[in-house]
This record gives sequence, C-alpha cells and structure tokens, in this order.
Amino acid sequence: MAVSSPSTQSSSVAPANCLPSMTFPRTSVSYGVPPTSATATRASRSRCPWEATTSLADDFHAAHDRLYHYSRPDEVPFLVNIEIHAEGRHQAPALSQLDAADRPCEPIGTRKIFVLDSSEWTDAGVYRRDALAAGDRISGPAVVDQLDSTVVILPGFSAEVDPFGTMILTRMEGA
Repeated sequence: MAVSSPSTQSSSVAPANCLPSMTFPRTSVSYGVPPTSATATRASRSRCPWEATTSLADDFHAAHDRLYHYSRPDEVPFLVNIEIHAEGRHQAPALSQLDAADRPCEPIGTRKIFVLDSSEWTDAGVYRRDALAAGDRISGPAVVDQLDSTVVILPGFSAEVDPFGTMILTRMEGA
C-alpha cells in the first residue's frame, strides 16, 4: 500500500504490521470486516471521519463496536482497500480550432442507406470526417465516415461543423 504525506509529497510502502499507527489528516475512511469473520456475509462497511489524532485501528475497533456491539482491540485489523478522493486545480487545456471552410463541402461518393421512416433504400452522399472544415454544412441523407465512427444524417436533417470539429445535427424546417 502506498502512503503519501501531504507535506513532503513522497511515497513509501507501508508494511501490513504498521496499520495501528497509520494516520492521515482530514479524510473519511470506509472500514471493512475481514472476510474470515462471522460478519463477512453482511454488508460490513462504515464511513467514519478519520482524524490525525487517532489511529486507523482505533477508529476501526470503535466503528465495529458501534455496528456489531463488540470489538477485539487485541487483534490487528487489516486494510482490504482504501478509497481516496482528491481535488486539484489545473488550467483548462487549449482546444485547437479548425480552419474555416474555403471551398464547398463535396461528397466523395454515394452509398445506399435504408430509411425506416419511408421504409425504402435511398442514395446518401458519403463524406470523410477528416476532410471537413469549420462551417461545412451537410444535408441529409448523408454518411460521414471516420476511422472510429460513422455518422448517418437522415433525410430532413443537416449537420454543421463548428470551429472545434463537432458536428451539430439539426432538423431542417418543414421536415
């Protein structure tokens, strides 16, 4: 188990026998009952505030006593898992923007697609996603192919590429 000190930001491996003396400031811990105990078949987790002035073992025995009305402070509990939530502040990544379209968006071919609303096959223009530029507008029926996805634009819809490369589909007037 890795233990990190907030002041030094260093990590070390803690042996299992140091559990009674481990403390961490200002956090919350879920305690679990060892799987060999009689209570292993019940839900046996509790959330307790964990203060730097107490040890994990003391907190575990107190929580076990509250839940099950007994504890065995002479036995050393073992840590099955620990969940830590951390918050950090960072700068938002810079998003690259596509160049604006300087030519009309043209299909590279056609493909037949089946349209459920009309229950018929229809020809759809085929476009390459990596060839689209900001401001390109495609009216359905159309298919936009890319390496990891295919977008089908049905009749009555259009797609417009925003400056970040997102395709925004909208229903056309009268459709």
